[in-house]
Amino acid sequence: MKKLFALLLAVLMVFGMCACAETDIDDDYDNTPPSIPDGVINAPDRVNVDFYPLDTDITLRVLFNEDGKGDTDASDLWERVTGVKVENLKWNNQQMLNALAASDIPDAIVMPWEFEKNMVYEFGVGGKFLDFSKYLEKMPNLSALIREYPEIMDVCGYPGGAMYSLPKVGWSNTYQSNLLYIREDLLEKMGMTEAPQTTDAFLQFIKDAQAKFSKEDPEFVAFMPQQSTYMNWTGNNTIASTFFPSFGPLIETGLTVNADDEVVLGAATEQYRYYLEFMHDIWTSGAFETEVYTMDSSAGRATIQNGHCVVSIGTHAPKTYFPDGKEHAVVMAPLTSRYQGTKQWMKTPLINYRGCVASAAVAEDPEKLEVLLAWLDSFYATEDNPLYKDDKTMVYGYSITKGVVGEHWNFDTEAGTWESTGKEFSNYSDALYSGNNILIPLTSLTVKGTGTNENLLPYAKPVSGLNNAVLKEDDQDTFNDLWADLEKFISTKHAEFITGREDLETGWDAYLNELNRMGLEEVLEIYQRVYNGTNS
Repeated sequence: MKKLFALLLAVLMVFGMCACAETDIDDDYDNTPPSIPDGVINAPDRVNVDFYPLDTDITLRVLFNEDGKGDTDASDLWERVTGVKVENLKWNNQQMLNALAASDIPDAIVMPWEFEKNMVYEFGVGGKFLDFSKYLEKMPNLSALIREYPEIMDVCGYPGGAMYSLPKVGWSNTYQSNLLYIREDLLEKMGMTEAPQTTDAFLQFIKDAQAKFSKEDPEFVAFMPQQSTYMNWTGNNTIASTFFPSFGPLIETGLTVNADDEVVLGAATEQYRYYLEFMHDIWTSGAFETEVYTMDSSAGRATIQNGHCVVSIGTHAPKTYFPDGKEHAVVMAPLTSRYQGTKQWMKTPLINYRGCVASAAVAEDPEKLEVLLAWLDSFYATEDNPLYKDDKTMVYGYSITKGVVGEHWNFDTEAGTWESTGKEFSNYSDALYSGNNILIPLTSLTVKGTGTNENLLPYAKPVSGLNNAVLKEDDQDTFNDLWADLEKFISTKHAEFITGREDLETGWDAYLNELNRMGLEEVLEIYQRVYNGTNS
């Protein structure tokens, strides 16, 4: 992914110079709060089952996913339901980059592609990406979602009130990775009736478990992450995002906003220091797998699934491991500490700006534009207003991922569960709309879904959303120049402090001073200006 980002950045630097020659981005930059476009308010209600399929001969050039898969069963389903023919472009990453550099922009690029928001803005203000804000009246399904979730305009809004990308709107209780599984059968053998509730109790618990179970199982490691990526410092990191909220009011180790509306770096706070102290105690406890940096992820997974641990991250021992054929793992609730007495959990955002972009050239053909907008709007059809429905089956936006309800999968709203019929097809990686999904899958993910609903969602806190900010061109250049080195330095020190290669007590002030020397204060000032402009 880093290689993709570097390639895309190089392409966009060249392309961006062309775009800027046409439009001065900084002159157009207007960081006023986005408003709900009139088109959203005026969009008519649409009965999708009466509107689709469309009667059209137009074929759209569309790029789905970043793996070059092209045609799938999902494509065929959507063509039948919407009546729109699609030429699936079987491009890999490099082909996509080459096409964008040559301004060979498909009619639509259904993401997730790794476009940073500033990159989308640069293409949009340069006249290459369609501004959807002008056409929302022709997208009733999306407009209804914006009325339900007005924050879509905060996430997908661009300077000047433009909307150069459509949202991905959806969350599932099985999406996230910042959770801990614990085996109830081993808890019982330790004479305990509940999982540890505090960080101190957790540390003592894994030490006691290691001492008890390693006597009979030489491969036993009480606390086991599935793979080494869980030892990075970033917000997507499982260990950091799981434990960091236990040591103070913040939930993000990256750029975030504190209670005084100040933009801060979580990894430069006393809260982060407390987290590092705890992780160093974990590292030296003798109850943690310290080879995570060099282990293959399959080895970590095997250790967990073969029952050689009591607390895990990434997966848990399956029901086939246990003689009674039942799963004995549960999801732990967030931990508290002497520094933070309130449980809190970082929930993945419901809305992402990387849903879809489209070529501005489509607007030159009104008939094709109408078809494109209606086709894209079909992805936002909800269960209450599906694209197709009969006595046994139904198709709505989520079907692009899961398939036809009643044929490929079924859900039981009353029971809160869903299950596959075994006929699911190979498809696009994510639906543009799936809702705030708390249905529990009747699969190996049941433990995760149930545990998230019961033990994590009650303590959920939203992220700051600073990653959705669009910076002025000069500010973006400054940020790009500074952030790569800052991120690398933070990651290095994260490992050194936790492993003890550098003493946290004597090295912490030097760490903070080096962050400031490398430009952290300038980065914070940039985002503080954006935050103040957005929230004034």
